[in-house]
Amino acid sequence: LFFNNVAMATALRTVGAPGDKVVIFEPFHELYPNQCELFYLEPSYVTLKEVEGSWQYDAQELRKEISEACVVLINSPHNPTGKVFSKAELLQIVEWCLEFDVYIITDEIYEHMVYPNTNENGKLEHFLIPQLFPQVR
Repeated sequence: LFFNNVAMATALRTVGAPGDKVVIFEPFHELYPNQCELFYLEPSYVTLKEVEGSWQYDAQELRKEISEACVVLINSPHNPTGKVFSKAELLQIVEWCLEFDVYIITDEIYEHMVYPNTNENGKLEHFLIPQLFPQVR
């Protein structure tokens, strides 16, 4: 975990400047807002809500927050909810980040911890943004 903390801090410090907004999905891992504070970045939260056994965000809320941000932080599978962002959700996020010139920082520490989910044809699939969407490199 130590190396993950250092990598996250380095990424935030590299792309952010004091006062920049960082979009974080909540609930969140305690590391994210603490690292933002360390570099005088302003966390901006988008709430994940459980709807019929699936964690969802409000797309318009997310778009608004992205439009005012410097960075979007994505943790998939998400800690602590276990949400695995779908291909469609990631495409939406990527398109908005390209539109508003916003960096995407992904925390892939749980990428191999994807469990069956009967709500989505029995299997969730984890996607790496740089592999799936080369336009963000």
